[in-house]
Amino acid sequence: MSDYQYPHLEQTLPGFHDARGLIKEKGGAMSAVNMRGDKFDFYRFTNRLRLAINFKEVVIEEYDQPTVDGYGALTKLFLTWSTFEMYCELCGKKYHEMFHNYPKRHTHELANAYWDYDSQGVLIDFLIDQTEIHGQNYYLKQFDEGNNLRVITVAACMRHIYAHGHLTANPQGLTAEETSKICNLFTDFIHTFIRADFQRRVAVAKNSE
Repeated sequence: MSDYQYPHLEQTLPGFHDARGLIKEKGGAMSAVNMRGDKFDFYRFTNRLRLAINFKEVVIEEYDQPTVDGYGALTKLFLTWSTFEMYCELCGKKYHEMFHNYPKRHTHELANAYWDYDSQGVLIDFLIDQTEIHGQNYYLKQFDEGNNLRVITVAACMRHIYAHGHLTANPQGLTAEETSKICNLFTDFIHTFIRADFQRRVAVAKNSE
């Protein structure tokens, strides 16, 4: 039996109970772990992260399985990105400011893996053509020109364009299998980052007591 009161939330976000204790000592304020908001924002975020991590698939009739899997991966990325936006808000930062304390090798590994699946630049060209947000378009072009640190913008644009109906599981000739693999790269990266960054914040807070 787990020693934690909420083992499912500890599994979702390691350090949850340590943070919960610190936040309670601070009267429910997330400033206890150098974040914004209150305990209810914390609980909402953690439960949304749990949903994003545990989402498995969609069921769509009259589509072949690779296409269904592609839409499932896009939907999981959508949920993951909305969770990441919640985390950014709690941290008081924009998404491209979040990785200053994260080893850059992880971002370079993500970028290199991305190009393994989009070696011809099919998806990146599609995203550059479709995005209407100037800042994102600028960062996409930087990534396309070799700036690996802008790779996370691909996930932001995929989420945005998928939500508004222009991104399918087979964008501009990319296979559904490749779309799934690219989505899974980003969801795994974001989940891993959130957990690592949160544990870092909790450790700093505990050490400063």
